[in-house]
Amino acid sequence: MTDRPVFSGRLLIALIAAAIGTFVLSLYLMSRDDYGADRHGPSSYSVSALGYAGIADLLQRLGTPVVKSRRELQSTLPDGVVIVAEPRISLLAQTAAPIPPLAQKMLLVLPKWVGYPGGERRSWIRRVVPKSIYDAERTLRLVLESAKVERVDEVKSWSVNRIGPPPPLTGRIQLVKSDQLSPLVASDEGVLLGEIRKDGRVIWVLSDPDVITNHAFTADGKGALFAVELVETLRGGKGAVIFDETSHGFLSRPSTTARLLFQFPYSIIALQVVVGIALLAWATMGRFGPPETPPPPLLAGKAGLVANVAHLMAFAGHERLIISRYVETTLRDTARELRAPRDLSQSQQIEWLRRIGKTRNVARDPAEIMRRIDRLFQSRGGSELSQFAQIARDIFRWKQEILDGPSRDSRRHGGGPRRSPESGGRPG
Repeated sequence: MTDRPVFSGRLLIALIAAAIGTFVLSLYLMSRDDYGADRHGPSSYSVSALGYAGIADLLQRLGTPVVKSRRELQSTLPDGVVIVAEPRISLLAQTAAPIPPLAQKMLLVLPKWVGYPGGERRSWIRRVVPKSIYDAERTLRLVLESAKVERVDEVKSWSVNRIGPPPPLTGRIQLVKSDQLSPLVASDEGVLLGEIRKDGRVIWVLSDPDVITNHAFTADGKGALFAVELVETLRGGKGAVIFDETSHGFLSRPSTTARLLFQFPYSIIALQVVVGIALLAWATMGRFGPPETPPPPLLAGKAGLVANVAHLMAFAGHERLIISRYVETTLRDTARELRAPRDLSQSQQIEWLRRIGKTRNVARDPAEIMRRIDRLFQSRGGSELSQFAQIARDIFRWKQEILDGPSRDSRRHGGGPRRSPESGGRPG
């Protein structure tokens, strides 16, 4: 197995920093209640001009039970009224699908404006721009298969008004044209408030939200009067008024941890766990395919010791100096074994060994070996280690020849028997 780490130092630091940053971000998001909810838009919690906190508060003051629902309805509501105000719809929602499915009485408010936060207070909006008519038609298709939404500059009179008070509308008015919608408040230009009866359910559609949002509550009280009469007429004096806020991002936390981990921002924790497991598996995964051959254990005995010393010398990078010292030591030991005079200098010692070698018919010259070492050290750009190793082999064989004789040395190193000229060609 290789000892190299799976991740480099920089990559490991980057992964740790990313994990810590993601964890801190998840803690921050979890500390914010209802992260992702539309607090400036068309919800009963919003006090901006586009919100519905005004009508919800006014109904409560008049004694009408008001519920701001943050979860899906789990039971039928025979007497209650569910208000679905300008729901956020996915791009995939193209077919007719009534919402919520268990509401017996429902008021669906079509979208008209989009607001941008800002202003003197944090909960106010800075400006509004009209949404496209396509958004209103997509919302209307939740309850009607085919309908058309139009905006007109003015409505001179309301030919049908079953609510009573006239709707306080100014500027461009958003209306619906559909044969499937029974008019409750309408004009020749279109329907402002219409009714649909389907499978025992009563669904009212309010085409223009300006008659019920916060900015409709003017000082003269006409906007509040029409909004209250609209809701009370649909309610029939029974049940509670339920604002469905799940479509605006206000969701209560699920009771089970498993469901909680699949909702944002808690899903970040689940993502961190998955990424952590993947990184752990990657880091601990030693290989793909067959296992690598383990390195051989340390060899016992002299051979193993010599091999380990050789590896240490190669690791330190002092092979050339060690070989030079080896040659000098070999010359000194050889001179001592041959009983050379003690007061000789190194050059005199080499010359004495050279003369002895000639008398013993030794082919290698120690003086020439020393000159080769000097040339290699003085050469520019360095020399290959193999040349120093060859010098070490030559000095070793020289020592064997001068001490044991050339014929004995040749047999030890695998060569044939050498013949001396004095022996007449016979092996020496």
